[in-house]
Amino acid sequence: YGAGNHFEGTLVFQNCIFQNYKDWMLADPSTHSSTPTTQMKSVLIDQCLFKDNMGSMAFRNVQDPVAAGYADDSSTFTMTNNKFDVSGLTDVHNLFWSAVECNNFKTVRVNGNVANCFQKLDGTRGFFQCWSRGPEMDIQIENNQLSNYNIGYQIAMGDEQTAANASFKGCPTNNADKYFILSLIH
Repeated sequence: YGAGNHFEGTLVFQNCIFQNYKDWMLADPSTHSSTPTTQMKSVLIDQCLFKDNMGSMAFRNVQDPVAAGYADDSSTFTMTNNKFDVSGLTDVHNLFWSAVECNNFKTVRVNGNVANCFQKLDGTRGFFQCWSRGPEMDIQIENNQLSNYNIGYQIAMGDEQTAANASFKGCPTNNADKYFILSLIH
């Protein structure tokens, strides 16, 4: 958990190896599994290897950056050309929900990743989870190769009046290797 659960600014993981983490939460730089109060302006995860990690990663952004005192709400989350491999494990942690989650980013790009997992009977283990309580977000997800997840992509969509009523919609892994592009206004 970064900077006392209040990491803000730019975070870059490039050409890194994350290996053999055995707990439920691999990373959560801005919170301790709660609502953030800081803005992550940019997150870049590029050409990294995530090998035999049992936990999930979450990158959570403040819901209303301007109201929180930040200059604007233009934040980006980019995850490209990474490999997620759990072939050295017998299963992931029982609290694993998605390999990666990102919340409240204005622009989201998830492209060219290769990932495997362990499906859970009647489970919802996913590769990528994304949602926002802001009025608009631009999501581009394409050219990812996924295997053995229950759900490829988990995206929450709410009604136009309030995101409190948001519910998750999933893209099953048998369709997840196709490109997936959304522009959401709720």
